[in-house]
Amino acid sequence: MLVGSYKNTIDAKGRVFLPAKFRTYLGDRIIIIKGAEGCLIVYTEEKYMEYVERLRKNGETAAKKYLRYLNLTAVSMEPDAQGRILLTNELREYAGLDKEVLFVGMYDTVEIWTEEKAHSSVEEESSDAIDEYLIKNGF
Repeated sequence: MLVGSYKNTIDAKGRVFLPAKFRTYLGDRIIIIKGAEGCLIVYTEEKYMEYVERLRKNGETAAKKYLRYLNLTAVSMEPDAQGRILLTNELREYAGLDKEVLFVGMYDTVEIWTEEKAHSSVEEESSDAIDEYLIKNGF
């Protein structure tokens, strides 16, 4: 399971070390997509295929358009021998990544954020709204 958060620095070539605790879970091949709210999402190849298959089975036009978007923007890669991944210019620009990145474990995926965006995303939800959600859903 992927939990916790870790900071790392992007080098001049756009490479960044995946946290060691995440590398074991993610395996040899990962897929990175543009996520909501300006983050990047890292999937194992298997989890990404499950996600895509659910969209394919949906059959709605919106799902097909989203699949097309995913195929246009997703990046498939293998971490190098040191455990680094290359964040393309397009991915870095989308997420606003410059020097430092924050990896956030989301149980079966990893989100990549700027620290500022990650914290503002959490702060946008008031504690009342979170409490209401938890109570409504029996947590």
